[in-house]
Amino acid sequence: MSCYACFVTSASSGPGSQQARLEDYLNRLAQAVGHRDRHQPLKDYCTGLLLDVERKSIEPMAARLHPDRVQAARQSMHHLVAKAPWPSDALLSAVRSYVLPRMQRQGPVVAWIVGDIGIPKKGRHSVGVTRQPCGPSGKQDNCQVSVSLSVATWEASLPVAWRLYLPKEWAEDRTRRQRAGVPEEVVFQTKPEIALSMIEQALEDGVPPGAVLADAAYGSDTGCVMWWRFRAARASGGWARRRWRPSRGAGGGVRPGCCGAAGIIGRRRRGKPCSSWARSS
Repeated sequence: MSCYACFVTSASSGPGSQQARLEDYLNRLAQAVGHRDRHQPLKDYCTGLLLDVERKSIEPMAARLHPDRVQAARQSMHHLVAKAPWPSDALLSAVRSYVLPRMQRQGPVVAWIVGDIGIPKKGRHSVGVTRQPCGPSGKQDNCQVSVSLSVATWEASLPVAWRLYLPKEWAEDRTRRQRAGVPEEVVFQTKPEIALSMIEQALEDGVPPGAVLADAAYGSDTGCVMWWRFRAARASGGWARRRWRPSRGAGGGVRPGCCGAAGIIGRRRRGKPCSSWARSS
């Protein structure tokens, strides 16, 4: 959506201006991946994703973009995607710095959206693949799962963080990790823990705050550690269909929705437990 908004629906929507904006955008992304040898493959890959072709895989993209040197283009894009080390966080930051100001011209950020999605797989060698809940199939299936954080205005949304979930069975299997090239510093984290780290990083990066929205599964984090740390996102209450208030009694747990983050952290700072919450009508 963000690429469409920036390059297609602008008021100055002539073909020349669209092409100039796209080139400017891709140049910014290329700077984020480091070594100059990665710049052209990145531009080719991103351009290929925008092509009107049935299969968005490397070979047909290379054939369409560089018919006179298909093999060389295919190899360089494959190296970028499959082997070359480059900082994904820096790339997402470059996207955000370009796209988010343009989104905000149409209105302010109103929400941060936490979510995950299953990526169905046939084999068992892709990093993180196992039988687990898979959104696209609606059941337990062989898949990878990614966790994402997006910011949204009333007109558009933009992913600002994305991370592959590494199941515990993968995290504890040294042979499997080495075979797949999983870095040593990557350890097992639950999906709520991954989402929390994304939110905290976004706050440190100065991403404009909004109400935090998440699926019900993200509300079961014991002791509501995740939810009270949504403090600086300024979830102001009343934004979602359900609201929650702190309870004086025992039992229950924090549930998703826009419970006021300022109230949660204030309660925490006063030394009161946040593990006991009740539903507010």
